[in-house]
Amino acid sequence: MISSFRFALADWLAAPALMFRHGLWRVCLLAGLLSLVVMVLLVALPAWALVHSDLSEVLMAYYPWQWGREGLTTLLDSLLVVLVLLFMFLFAAKHIVMLISGPLMTDVSQKLEAALTGQPAPDELPLLPGLWRGARLALRYASRELMLLLAFFPFSFIPVIGVGFWLMGLLVQAYYAGAGAVDYTLERYRFTTTQSVVFNRRHRQAVILLGLPYLLLLMVPVIGWFFAPVLVAIAATRNTLRYLEADKAKPAV
Repeated sequence: MISSFRFALADWLAAPALMFRHGLWRVCLLAGLLSLVVMVLLVALPAWALVHSDLSEVLMAYYPWQWGREGLTTLLDSLLVVLVLLFMFLFAAKHIVMLISGPLMTDVSQKLEAALTGQPAPDELPLLPGLWRGARLALRYASRELMLLLAFFPFSFIPVIGVGFWLMGLLVQAYYAGAGAVDYTLERYRFTTTQSVVFNRRHRQAVILLGLPYLLLLMVPVIGWFFAPVLVAIAATRNTLRYLEADKAKPAV
Protein backbone atom coordinates (compact mmCIF):
# COMPACT_ATOMS: atom_id res chain seq x y z
CA MET A 1 0.00 0.00 0.00
CA ILE A 2 2.80 2.39 0.95
CA SER A 3 4.71 1.79 -2.29
CA SER A 4 1.49 2.15 -4.31
CA PHE A 5 0.81 5.49 -2.64
CA ARG A 6 4.39 6.65 -3.11
CA PHE A 7 4.49 5.74 -6.80
CA ALA A 8 1.03 7.17 -7.60
CA LEU A 9 1.87 10.42 -5.79
CA ALA A 10 5.23 10.65 -7.57
CA ASP A 11 3.56 10.06 -10.94
CA TRP A 12 0.95 12.75 -10.32
CA LEU A 13 3.58 15.24 -9.11
CA ALA A 14 5.69 14.53 -12.20
CA ALA A 15 2.74 14.80 -14.62
CA PRO A 16 2.70 18.64 -15.08
CA ALA A 17 6.43 18.77 -15.81
CA LEU A 18 6.17 15.85 -18.24
CA MET A 19 3.21 17.50 -19.95
CA PHE A 20 5.19 20.65 -20.74
CA ARG A 21 8.53 18.94 -21.36
CA HIS A 22 7.13 16.70 -24.09
CA GLY A 23 4.69 19.21 -25.59
CA LEU A 24 1.61 17.31 -24.46
CA TRP A 25 0.01 20.49 -23.11
CA ARG A 26 -1.29 21.22 -26.62
CA VAL A 27 -3.84 18.44 -26.18
CA CYS A 28 -5.30 20.22 -23.15
CA LEU A 29 -7.19 22.70 -25.30
CA LEU A 30 -9.08 20.08 -27.30
CA ALA A 31 -9.59 17.80 -24.29
CA GLY A 32 -10.83 20.77 -22.27
CA LEU A 33 -13.30 21.81 -24.96
CA LEU A 34 -14.65 18.26 -25.11
CA SER A 35 -14.97 18.21 -21.32
CA LEU A 36 -16.68 21.60 -21.36
CA VAL A 37 -19.24 20.41 -23.91
CA VAL A 38 -19.92 17.28 -21.86
CA MET A 39 -20.36 19.28 -18.66
CA VAL A 40 -22.78 21.68 -20.32
CA LEU A 41 -24.84 18.95 -21.99
CA LEU A 42 -24.86 16.49 -19.09
CA VAL A 43 -24.86 18.80 -16.08
CA ALA A 44 -25.95 22.36 -16.82
CA LEU A 45 -28.76 21.64 -19.31
CA PRO A 46 -30.47 18.89 -17.24
CA ALA A 47 -30.33 21.09 -14.14
CA TRP A 48 -31.78 24.04 -16.08
CA ALA A 49 -34.52 21.85 -17.57
CA LEU A 50 -35.39 20.49 -14.14
CA VAL A 51 -35.66 23.98 -12.63
CA HIS A 52 -38.08 24.99 -15.37
CA SER A 53 -40.10 21.77 -15.27
CA ASP A 54 -43.26 21.00 -13.31
CA LEU A 55 -41.86 17.83 -11.78
CA SER A 56 -42.02 19.15 -8.23
CA GLU A 57 -45.63 20.19 -8.74
CA VAL A 58 -46.47 16.71 -10.01
CA LEU A 59 -44.85 15.13 -6.98
CA MET A 60 -46.52 17.59 -4.62
CA ALA A 61 -49.92 16.48 -5.94
CA TYR A 62 -49.50 13.52 -3.58
CA TYR A 63 -49.06 15.87 -0.59
CA PRO A 64 -52.52 15.95 1.04
CA TRP A 65 -52.24 19.20 3.06
CA GLN A 66 -51.99 22.88 2.20
CA TRP A 67 -49.81 23.65 5.21
CA GLY A 68 -46.19 24.19 4.16
CA ARG A 69 -46.89 23.34 0.52
CA GLU A 70 -44.97 26.31 -0.93
CA GLY A 71 -41.93 25.73 1.23
CA LEU A 72 -41.89 22.00 0.51
CA THR A 73 -42.19 22.67 -3.23
CA THR A 74 -39.14 24.95 -3.10
CA LEU A 75 -37.23 22.39 -1.03
CA LEU A 76 -38.17 19.61 -3.44
CA ASP A 77 -37.03 21.72 -6.42
CA SER A 78 -33.66 22.29 -4.77
CA LEU A 79 -33.29 18.64 -3.77
CA LEU A 80 -34.05 17.39 -7.27
CA VAL A 81 -31.55 19.79 -8.82
CA VAL A 82 -28.85 18.78 -6.32
CA LEU A 83 -29.45 15.07 -6.94
CA VAL A 84 -29.31 15.53 -10.71
CA LEU A 85 -26.14 17.62 -10.46
CA LEU A 86 -24.46 15.09 -8.19
CA PHE A 87 -25.42 12.15 -10.38
CA MET A 88 -24.50 13.72 -13.69
CA PHE A 89 -21.34 15.48 -12.46
CA LEU A 90 -19.90 12.85 -10.12
CA PHE A 91 -21.00 9.78 -12.05
CA ALA A 92 -21.99 10.17 -15.70
CA ALA A 93 -19.75 13.06 -16.80
CA LYS A 94 -16.41 11.48 -15.95
CA HIS A 95 -17.20 8.30 -17.89
CA ILE A 96 -18.37 10.25 -20.94
CA VAL A 97 -15.32 12.54 -20.82
CA MET A 98 -12.99 9.54 -20.66
CA LEU A 99 -14.80 7.80 -23.50
CA ILE A 100 -14.87 10.66 -26.01
CA SER A 101 -11.36 11.84 -25.16
CA GLY A 102 -10.05 8.25 -25.27
CA PRO A 103 -8.40 8.46 -28.72
CA LEU A 104 -6.66 11.70 -27.72
CA MET A 105 -5.48 10.32 -24.39
CA THR A 106 -4.29 7.07 -25.96
CA ASP A 107 -2.17 9.17 -28.31
CA VAL A 108 -0.83 11.12 -25.30
CA SER A 109 0.00 7.82 -23.61
CA GLN A 110 1.78 6.50 -26.70
CA LYS A 111 3.91 9.64 -27.14
CA LEU A 112 4.80 9.71 -23.45
CA GLU A 113 5.88 6.07 -23.42
CA ALA A 114 8.11 6.63 -26.45
CA ALA A 115 9.67 9.66 -24.73
CA LEU A 116 10.19 7.85 -21.42
CA THR A 117 11.60 4.62 -22.84
CA GLY A 118 13.36 5.92 -25.94
CA GLN A 119 11.71 3.09 -27.89
CA PRO A 120 8.69 3.13 -30.24
CA ALA A 121 5.55 2.48 -28.21
CA PRO A 122 2.91 -0.03 -29.34
CA ASP A 123 0.44 1.48 -31.76
CA GLU A 124 -3.02 2.37 -30.58
CA LEU A 125 -6.05 0.58 -31.97
CA PRO A 126 -7.71 2.03 -35.08
CA LEU A 127 -10.33 4.66 -34.25
CA LEU A 128 -13.54 2.64 -34.56
CA PRO A 129 -12.29 -0.55 -32.83
CA GLY A 130 -10.76 1.63 -30.12
CA LEU A 131 -14.01 3.51 -29.55
CA TRP A 132 -16.00 0.27 -29.51
CA ARG A 133 -13.64 -1.30 -26.99
CA GLY A 134 -13.69 1.85 -24.86
CA ALA A 135 -17.49 2.00 -24.95
CA ARG A 136 -17.82 -1.62 -23.81
CA LEU A 137 -15.36 -1.11 -20.99
CA ALA A 138 -16.93 2.21 -19.95
CA LEU A 139 -20.37 0.59 -19.85
CA ARG A 140 -19.03 -2.25 -17.75
CA TYR A 141 -17.32 0.08 -15.29
CA ALA A 142 -20.23 2.54 -15.15
CA SER A 143 -22.84 -0.15 -14.45
CA ARG A 144 -20.81 -1.68 -11.62
CA GLU A 145 -19.97 1.69 -10.15
CA LEU A 146 -23.64 2.68 -10.23
CA MET A 147 -24.71 -0.51 -8.45
CA LEU A 148 -22.16 0.06 -5.68
CA LEU A 149 -23.07 3.74 -5.26
CA LEU A 150 -26.79 2.91 -5.07
CA ALA A 151 -26.00 0.28 -2.43
CA PHE A 152 -24.07 2.84 -0.35
CA PHE A 153 -26.53 5.71 -0.86
CA PRO A 154 -29.22 4.81 1.76
CA PHE A 155 -26.57 4.32 4.46
CA SER A 156 -24.82 7.62 3.73
CA PHE A 157 -27.57 9.52 5.58
CA ILE A 158 -27.02 7.68 8.87
CA PRO A 159 -25.41 10.06 11.40
CA VAL A 160 -21.69 9.57 12.01
CA ILE A 161 -21.24 6.26 10.13
CA GLY A 162 -22.77 7.85 7.02
CA VAL A 163 -19.48 9.71 6.52
CA GLY A 164 -17.78 6.37 6.06
CA PHE A 165 -20.19 5.41 3.30
CA TRP A 166 -19.60 8.75 1.54
CA LEU A 167 -15.86 8.04 1.66
CA MET A 168 -16.42 4.51 0.36
CA GLY A 169 -18.45 5.98 -2.50
CA LEU A 170 -15.60 8.37 -3.30
CA LEU A 171 -13.09 5.51 -3.35
CA VAL A 172 -15.36 3.51 -5.67
CA GLN A 173 -15.52 6.44 -8.07
CA ALA A 174 -11.76 6.93 -7.82
CA TYR A 175 -11.18 3.26 -8.65
CA TYR A 176 -13.26 3.33 -11.82
CA ALA A 177 -11.83 6.68 -12.90
CA GLY A 178 -8.31 5.36 -12.40
CA ALA A 179 -9.17 2.13 -14.22
CA GLY A 180 -10.34 4.13 -17.23
CA ALA A 181 -7.07 6.06 -17.30
CA VAL A 182 -4.93 2.94 -16.91
CA ASP A 183 -6.67 1.42 -19.92
CA TYR A 184 -5.19 4.08 -22.22
CA THR A 185 -1.95 2.08 -21.89
CA LEU A 186 -3.45 -1.40 -21.63
CA GLU A 187 -5.40 -0.86 -24.85
CA ARG A 188 -2.15 -0.28 -26.76
CA TYR A 189 -0.75 -3.53 -25.34
CA ARG A 190 -3.82 -5.29 -26.75
CA PHE A 191 -5.29 -6.24 -23.38
CA THR A 192 -8.83 -7.55 -23.77
CA THR A 193 -11.49 -5.88 -21.66
CA THR A 194 -11.42 -8.88 -19.30
CA GLN A 195 -7.63 -8.75 -19.02
CA SER A 196 -7.85 -5.01 -18.34
CA VAL A 197 -10.36 -5.62 -15.54
CA VAL A 198 -8.11 -8.30 -14.01
CA PHE A 199 -5.03 -6.04 -14.21
CA ASN A 200 -6.86 -3.18 -12.47
CA ARG A 201 -8.13 -5.48 -9.73
CA ARG A 202 -4.63 -6.78 -9.12
CA HIS A 203 -3.32 -3.23 -8.76
CA ARG A 204 -6.45 -1.71 -7.23
CA GLN A 205 -4.59 0.40 -4.67
CA ALA A 206 -2.57 2.17 -7.34
CA VAL A 207 -5.66 2.53 -9.53
CA ILE A 208 -7.61 4.24 -6.72
CA LEU A 209 -4.70 6.56 -5.96
CA LEU A 210 -4.47 7.52 -9.63
CA GLY A 211 -8.19 8.21 -9.93
CA LEU A 212 -8.64 10.26 -6.75
CA PRO A 213 -6.66 13.36 -7.86
CA TYR A 214 -8.46 13.20 -11.20
CA LEU A 215 -11.85 13.39 -9.47
CA LEU A 216 -10.71 16.25 -7.25
CA LEU A 217 -9.30 18.13 -10.26
CA LEU A 218 -12.56 17.69 -12.17
CA MET A 219 -14.30 19.52 -9.33
CA VAL A 220 -12.36 22.66 -10.21
CA PRO A 221 -14.60 24.35 -12.80
CA VAL A 222 -13.18 24.96 -16.29
CA ILE A 223 -9.46 24.90 -15.38
CA GLY A 224 -9.72 21.41 -13.95
CA TRP A 225 -11.74 20.23 -16.94
CA PHE A 226 -8.96 21.32 -19.31
CA PHE A 227 -6.06 19.74 -17.45
CA ALA A 228 -7.55 16.70 -15.67
CA PRO A 229 -7.83 14.36 -18.69
CA VAL A 230 -4.25 14.93 -19.89
CA LEU A 231 -2.66 14.84 -16.43
CA VAL A 232 -4.37 11.60 -15.41
CA ALA A 233 -3.38 10.03 -18.74
CA ILE A 234 0.26 10.99 -18.10
CA ALA A 235 0.27 9.83 -14.46
CA ALA A 236 -1.52 6.58 -15.32
CA THR A 237 0.80 5.81 -18.24
CA ARG A 238 3.91 6.25 -16.13
CA ASN A 239 2.40 4.17 -13.33
CA THR A 240 1.06 1.42 -15.58
CA LEU A 241 4.36 1.00 -17.43
CA ARG A 242 6.04 0.41 -14.08
CA TYR A 243 3.62 -2.39 -13.19
CA LEU A 244 3.77 -3.92 -16.66
CA GLU A 245 7.55 -4.07 -16.38
CA ALA A 246 7.33 -5.55 -12.87
CA ASP A 247 4.82 -8.18 -14.00
CA LYS A 248 7.13 -9.11 -16.88
CA ALA A 249 10.02 -9.52 -14.46
CA LYS A 250 8.09 -11.94 -12.21
CA PRO A 251 9.19 -15.56 -12.58
CA ALA A 252 6.63 -17.92 -14.10
CA VAL A 253 4.77 -20.03 -11.53
